[in-house]
Amino acid sequence: MTATIKKWGNSLAVRLPKTLARENQLREGAQVELVRTGAGLLLKPAPRKRYRLSELVARITPKNRHAETDWGRSEGREIVP
Repeated sequence: MTATIKKWGNSLAVRLPKTLARENQLREGAQVELVRTGAGLLLKPAPRKRYRLSELVARITPKNRHAETDWGRSEGREIVP
C-alpha cells in the first residue's frame, strides 16, 4: 500500500486509508509515536497515560475548583444532609 506525502501548513502530512486506520484502531485526534528504525519510519499508537486518582486529586487547586451546583430538590430516596 502506498500513500502520498502532502504539505500541511509548514509541515508534511500523510493520509491513512480508512481501512488501515480502522484496522489499527486509529481515529481523528489519536496520538501516535513516530519511531526512526533501521528500515525507515514506524508510526504506532502512542501509549495512553493511565492516571491514578491520587495524581488527579493532587492537581486540584483553589483556582481550578468549581462551586457547588444546585440541582433542585430531592426526587426519590436520595439522602441529602
